[in-house]
Amino acid sequence: MNSPFTIQLGAGQQVVLEDFTSGDYGIALVEAPPAATGFARTIGGDLARIDVDPLLDGVQLGSDDLGNVLTAPAVLAADQSDTLNDSAGNDLIQGLGGDDRLVGWRGGNDRLEGGAGHDHLQAGDGDDVLVGGSERDILMAGYGNDRLYADEELSVGAAVALGEGAASGLPGEWLDGRGGDDTLVGGAGTDVLLGGSGSDIILGGAGNDNIDGDLATDWVGRDWTATRSVSSGVYTTAYGQSNIFDPGAGGDDFIYAGGGDDWARGGRGDDWIDGGSGNDVLFGQEGHDALFGGAGNDKLFGDETTTPLAEQGDDFLDGGAGDDNDTQEWREAA
Repeated sequence: MNSPFTIQLGAGQQVVLEDFTSGDYGIALVEAPPAATGFARTIGGDLARIDVDPLLDGVQLGSDDLGNVLTAPAVLAADQSDTLNDSAGNDLIQGLGGDDRLVGWRGGNDRLEGGAGHDHLQAGDGDDVLVGGSERDILMAGYGNDRLYADEELSVGAAVALGEGAASGLPGEWLDGRGGDDTLVGGAGTDVLLGGSGSDIILGGAGNDNIDGDLATDWVGRDWTATRSVSSGVYTTAYGQSNIFDPGAGGDDFIYAGGGDDWARGGRGDDWIDGGSGNDVLFGQEGHDALFGGAGNDKLFGDETTTPLAEQGDDFLDGGAGDDNDTQEWREAA
């Protein structure tokens, strides 16, 4: 229903049709052309919700064609926790304040911006851009070539420079590339960055990050935790409140862990891994990998010791600057 509908007659006269639906009286409303930004629709949060039946007690909510709650476009409701769905076109979805859930499953090349709050951003098909914003967020890519930014959109050069800055010491973001050739940029906290299948660029940020070039997630809760345990000298990472899986395919990943004491694993493919500053633990795993410890006292393993030798490749290990207390280990393929 598109009600009311106003027809301007000129000379200050107009006709107002109440309870009007497109097609009534032979009048059909045509979709507006996409905005100059290239987005078919802009879908925003933090707007007051409309009471569709004020005669009943409480607020009676309605929804639009996308399943989003009907809101008053000019009435703000700051820090509201919204669930916002996309259309099949190229959409801009902005959560603003509150703990929001932004969903881009219907397709199109969407841009999802979480804003303030603990947000959950989920992309679908298409080449999407996900920007978490301030506070702790979860960013889940879809199956296109997506770009995921923990806090703000940055060039690769700017992200590398910022990654050597000061760490926040706080729990960070969860970024998951899933399918496609993705770019993942972490923040200043302790992040988890998973590349998924595809050849990915992963930039860890300033915190003590946990990076895996090829693993992915099909579910993760807002209260996730990441811990490291040591078993027989091998570092592993365990994730709480999540469902981790191996998609069975991996690409040639570029991983720059940045500042902090990072843990990074390349997985399948011929990977390039640089630990940056800090005391890092790096695993090449399968493929012909190049590992660079950077500054700090690092542990470099061409192949994780739990991986069968038949899956190993020929690796290059460079401990880099530090106090000459680096540990390096590699194996020849059987």
